[in-house]
Amino acid sequence: MDKPKQKEIKKVALEFAKTINSWFDAKEIKEINKENSNSSHHNCATSDRSDSNMAMDEALDNCGYNTDGLPNDKFLCELFNESWGLAKYCNFNLEILREIS
Repeated sequence: MDKPKQKEIKKVALEFAKTINSWFDAKEIKEINKENSNSSHHNCATSDRSDSNMAMDEALDNCGYNTDGLPNDKFLCELFNESWGLAKYCNFNLEILREIS
């Protein structure tokens, strides 16, 4: 089975961040990023405020992926996790994600 390519991960991460930015205002995003940076676990503070799995589902759908195979499709699971991690690492900042996309 193929692994997601960096280009695919970056594209989905950008779409995910767009959705997160549409769901939360700048102040909330700042709080989310602060909580994420202070956290010693791998969870994301977006999950405390919303069903952010649906945001990732929307991002994958917008990028042309059929998510019916989640969570059993290893490729989709890796794409899901890697894209989420990248968006979180970039603080859901669309400009940063566009620069690397």
